[in-house]
Amino acid sequence: MPLEFCDPDDYAGIGVDDSLLFDDLPGALSAGNELDVRNTTRNRSIRVRHRLSPRQVDAVLAGGVIPLLASRA
Repeated sequence: MPLEFCDPDDYAGIGVDDSLLFDDLPGALSAGNELDVRNTTRNRSIRVRHRLSPRQVDAVLAGGVIPLLASRA
């Protein structure tokens, strides 16, 4: 998932072995370009964003471009 931190200082808030939780990722992707990620290891929330087009969001949610095209056939 191509995500970037909204606040560059948050890069320091994630470690290699940290566990991240995305609540309702499909809904969050569809709702807009910013979403919250929960770092369950450090018990904090981090705001991230994607720069996907609506078509790219549809492809991610479908599991790829081929499944997306197959669902529309």
